[in-house]
Parts: sequence; structure tokens; C-alpha cells
Amino acid sequence: MIHRHQFGNDTLRRVSELVFLRGEAKAVLEWIDSAGLRTPIYVDMDRSKLRMTRGIRTLYYYDGTTVDPRFVDLPSLPESRKPS
Repeated sequence: MIHRHQFGNDTLRRVSELVFLRGEAKAVLEWIDSAGLRTPIYVDMDRSKLRMTRGIRTLYYYDGTTVDPRFVDLPSLPESRKPS
């Protein structure tokens, strides 16, 4: 699958593996190998934005933008109260 992918302030075109889990479309961004167990890092996608390429049944385009959850800025935690 070819899609736009955002990390930080940059957006680029990327090729990712497309999988369907329980009917939901997912883009596999990377595989983590931990002690011989492979685990995917994937993001949810809006299935209505997937387009199959004419002539190549295994190639899709995604009209949305994916974001890698590992690089999303998290909001600051509130300061904890200091004990009296």
C-alpha cells in the first residue's frame, strides 16, 4: 500500500504492508523481533479511503495520512503535589 505518512512536522510517501484484522484495515509500519517473537507495529486506517490500483490487484493507495504513534508528542503530565 502506498500512503502519506507523517512523523513530526514532515510528511512523506511511504510503502507499507496492508493487513485486515477482523475486517479493519491496518498499515504495518514495522516489525519488532523480541526473543524470536515478531510483533507488528500498525496503525488503524479508514477503509473508505483505500483505493485498489487498476491492473494490480495487490496494490492499494490510501487517501488519508498515517501517523506513527511512537513519534507523537505526548502532552505534559501535570505537576504532582509535593508532600507537606
